[in-house]
Amino acid sequence: MKADFCICVRPQWDEAAQCNKYSIVALYVDDLIIACSNIKMCTDLEKEFKKQYHMKILGEIKHILGMDVEIDPVTHVVHVSQ
Repeated sequence: MKADFCICVRPQWDEAAQCNKYSIVALYVDDLIIACSNIKMCTDLEKEFKKQYHMKILGEIKHILGMDVEIDPVTHVVHVSQ
C-alpha cells in the first residue's frame, strides 16, 4: 500500500475488467474508513484487518468527526455536511 500518513490506497488488477480496482483506507485516531471499488474487496480487506487487530465493523458510514455522511444508493454520490 502507498501511504500518505493516514490514507492508504491499494490498487488491485481486475483481469475481467482490464483495469485497476481500488481499496482506500483512511485512519484518524481510532476511526477507520474503508472504501472500495466493490463490496467483495471491502469484506476481504475487513477480514485481513480482523486477523491483525481487534475491531468492530459498524457498517456503512453515517457520521464521522462531527460530520454527517450520506451515500446515494443509486448514484453512489457521497454527501457530507456539518
